[in-house]
Amino acid sequence: MKTIFKKLSVVFLALVVFACETENTVIDEVFDTVQNGAILRQVSSAGAIDLVNPSSTVSVTLEYQDAENASLLSNVEVFLSFVDKNGTDDSVGQTLLATITPSDFSPSIYNLPETTFTYSFASAMSTLGLVIDQVNAGDQFVLNFKLNLTDGRSYGSANANGNVSAVGGYYSSPYRLTSNVVCLLPDGYMTGAYTLTETVAGGFGAGTIVSGDVTIDAPGPTTRTINFTAYGMFGGFGRTWTVDLVCGEFVIANQSMSLACGDDGIFWGPAPGQDLSYDVNDDSSYTFRVAEDGGSCGYEVEFEFTLTR
Repeated sequence: MKTIFKKLSVVFLALVVFACETENTVIDEVFDTVQNGAILRQVSSAGAIDLVNPSSTVSVTLEYQDAENASLLSNVEVFLSFVDKNGTDDSVGQTLLATITPSDFSPSIYNLPETTFTYSFASAMSTLGLVIDQVNAGDQFVLNFKLNLTDGRSYGSANANGNVSAVGGYYSSPYRLTSNVVCLLPDGYMTGAYTLTETVAGGFGAGTIVSGDVTIDAPGPTTRTINFTAYGMFGGFGRTWTVDLVCGEFVIANQSMSLACGDDGIFWGPAPGQDLSYDVNDDSSYTFRVAEDGGSCGYEVEFEFTLTR
């Protein structure tokens, strides 16, 4: 019996040793074959391409990280392209705008290499061979960053890992920045306290949009969000409606009110045929006519409201 026990013990010990050796071999192979890359984190961006100001600028702050204490950075190539959104076929493909070298970086608050890159509307047009008459509101200038390492590897928007390339979050590294061509507004334009007056009722009657004091916020240089109460006849729901001010004209998308009578929700969009122009020198009053699609509630109507400062 003792002999059998001793033999089984020897076999068990041999299996354990073999298993550990096998496991270590697999782990060693993983570590031997895995490569750590690098990321170019987009910390923040500021500015805008102002159609009426060639000196207007866009800037982006970038932070570099790698697995070798930031020693792998060779350079960052900055490419610029132009996207014609107005159907005149003036788009221009990627063109080298600048090269950022390691000496352009300095320690960030996290003691990581950080730099801020800035370009102007004028320099963008010069680089791409454009003249002002070829650029219109809504067109886009797109920066693409190519991160080059000393070992020959490169990273950009085309091959960055999806976990870091997504916009948003701490490790946001999309390797690109798109700037719409806009007409910047005077400071404080169409922001702050307004009085809202419902002048034509919607599908459920008066109180579709509740008259009273409202606030307009500016989440972006040319974007405005109207904060109001909707459907007061049902107790009222706090809602927002977003409008973009694009070089003299309001651009308004169809927007969900997050309310429904069934599967299909209620949407508000701009009613066709109305004058959506604005005066950059006067933000005292605006009138909007809204196309209200009741979805499963079974109606489509138009209502109207006025904002007065």
